[in-house]
Amino acid sequence: MLRHGSYFIVSTGQTMRLPENEEYLSSPESLRTFFAPPDRISPEDAQVESDSIINDPLIKLILKAVSGYILILNKNRQVLAANNEVLDALKLKTMDSVIGKRPGEVFSCEHASEGPAGCGTSRHCRACGAVISILAAQESHESSDNRCHMSIKTEKGYESREFRIHCSPIDIPGSGLLAFVMYDISAEVRKEVLEKIFLHDITNSLASLYAWAHMMPHDHPEGIASKIIRIVDSLKHDIDTHRIITQAESNILKLSRAKTSVSQIFEALKLNYTGSSLISRKTLHFHPSEEDTTFYTDAGLLMRVLTNMINNALEATTTGSTVSVYAQHVDSRIGFYVHNEDVIPQAVALQIFKRSFSTKAEQGHGLGTYSMKILGENYLKGRVSFISTPYEGTTFSITLPIEKDN
Repeated sequence: MLRHGSYFIVSTGQTMRLPENEEYLSSPESLRTFFAPPDRISPEDAQVESDSIINDPLIKLILKAVSGYILILNKNRQVLAANNEVLDALKLKTMDSVIGKRPGEVFSCEHASEGPAGCGTSRHCRACGAVISILAAQESHESSDNRCHMSIKTEKGYESREFRIHCSPIDIPGSGLLAFVMYDISAEVRKEVLEKIFLHDITNSLASLYAWAHMMPHDHPEGIASKIIRIVDSLKHDIDTHRIITQAESNILKLSRAKTSVSQIFEALKLNYTGSSLISRKTLHFHPSEEDTTFYTDAGLLMRVLTNMINNALEATTTGSTVSVYAQHVDSRIGFYVHNEDVIPQAVALQIFKRSFSTKAEQGHGLGTYSMKILGENYLKGRVSFISTPYEGTTFSITLPIEKDN
């Protein structure tokens, strides 16, 4: 185990102990960070460093011989050089515009600008495999491998990418340089996730359907028939989830926008959960809205987002507790909120919207919260977020623009 400032890193990069304090001071005192050291040099000084190492034979060899996205980093985690694969991915002709930036800033990580000193210094960076790998390599002076789940801002909206990270010190005495390599494994991870859906969720549904079908008596099928209907509905939902997310990630998902209202959405949700096993020994309460706001949206996608929020809340809450669903009309937006009394652990909260991240070990496929984000923001043009505190519990929300005309 390696000690870095006020926090600990396990050298494999797989686990870490999060800091107890919320914020750290660095030198100079004006610089602050929530995780990695904030210190960085100016873009001009970074360019000088870049010019001093770019013609080094070892640097040239690394940039040409190693596959993947390669960044040469200085001791402040700033980019001094990049290979052609990076430039091609970013549609750049030269690497001038990336010099002095950090990896998350280069690849447009949505959390890179949230920290007080850029990439590596926000609260979310505590769960970033890329930053952890860099810090581990700096401390141990040995190679470090990890995985990075990165949420990226693009012109098309929100995207989730997965990278395999390899970070290694460069053998130039006194330089403090690192070879930082990112391998894009998004397609591989996506395939694994979708296979898990079919091999686990759908297999279970079919097994239940098979069992109930063989138990159905010929003369009194009513009770068992209702069970079979629910299993078929669950199976259809799993297949629809696969289809919708595949289309959404391929940017071919078509919207079916129409006029709807808060009361219509609530009535549909109530019908969905009537008799649901998820609310056994729990309470699901829908708070009527003071104003029955009408708006245009794809009600099917909105229902899918809200259903995922409600399912997560019901699964997280304890027996005897209440999950509350309500809506609020504020200015030109309508917000839907799902609240439960439990709090999300910080290590989970930092990764909640990452594709393939799940708290359910072998049973979860991690698409629930991810689908909220990609469908709610990229397609419904809303804002999906959550707040979780020990005093107020957890509230997931989606706020949508109110458009009176389709």
